[in-house]
Amino acid sequence: MPRRTQLSVISALIAALVVAPALPAAAVPPLHIPPAGAGTSLIADSDSPCGSFTMVTLDNQRTRVFTNKVGDVTAISTTGSLRVKLISDVTGRSIDLNVSGPLFIRGVADPILTGSMLLYAKGILAFVHGRAVITGGLADRAVITGARRDLCPILNP
Repeated sequence: MPRRTQLSVISALIAALVVAPALPAAAVPPLHIPPAGAGTSLIADSDSPCGSFTMVTLDNQRTRVFTNKVGDVTAISTTGSLRVKLISDVTGRSIDLNVSGPLFIRGVADPILTGSMLLYAKGILAFVHGRAVITGGLADRAVITGARRDLCPILNP
């Protein structure tokens, strides 16, 4: 390459590096949500296929929510540890679960979840490691690929 061409290329690169920081960033930075810590939730009989239960959590997960330029959520990423103890309010039986991430969620209307998750709704109480497509936003209609452990037989046989 002739010296004059080399100098032109180098000048163009330097100009691009000087001008680039002045341009606005194209990507929107994710929203960071810190761990929730310890908590207890009471799950009603109407929200579970096997009676009411108490969920005790120790949440050390960090969540990042990704949005597009107009603010619509495009993906959610959760990493870190999540310990869950489920206690049946009917039988008193319990199970300890490690539902630690990563967990990735894509989509809003029919979200696709990938990773470790606890799914509960009127028709499902399951620990899943794999992929779940939540049709119509209802966990009851989840199409699951991967390992699934139904928890009702353990908590309320």
